[in-house]
Amino acid sequence: MNQQENIEKKLTRSFFKVASITASVAILGLIALIVFSNRYSYALKNFGFAQGDIGKAMFEFADVRSSLRAAIGYDEADAIAAVVKQHDEHKKAFIESFAKVEETIVSEDGRKTYNEINTELEEYWRIDTEIMNLGATTDRELCKQAQDIALNELVQYFFDTHIL
Repeated sequence: MNQQENIEKKLTRSFFKVASITASVAILGLIALIVFSNRYSYALKNFGFAQGDIGKAMFEFADVRSSLRAAIGYDEADAIAAVVKQHDEHKKAFIESFAKVEETIVSEDGRKTYNEINTELEEYWRIDTEIMNLGATTDRELCKQAQDIALNELVQYFFDTHIL
């Protein structure tokens, strides 16, 4: 009997050791999975092109530029009013998305680039507003002047500064 109890205790103790090790490894695996999942979600949200804040900002900026071109190119007052409204909405969305980009900057180079773009955007928005104020009309002569500014100043400024 004594030997049987001794074997039973050893088996029970061994079983609990194996179960404890297995449970510990499972818990560590679960923690690692949660950490990796959170880091992946963070990277995708902040640095993923189409899904991230940078991608959103770029798409909104492209829509701002498109709306500006439409506003100075359309002939009907209703169409012009609609694209001017779209322009303002996209500009607001761009500014919000661009501000979110700032929250995720982690490097000194990233901060420097962000600040350079932000500084250049002030002049870009000034030219953008000038063109919109001048050319968002049915007066073809004013539209032509706005188009000239867009072609000569805005496009040149855009490519000289390489913003977005």
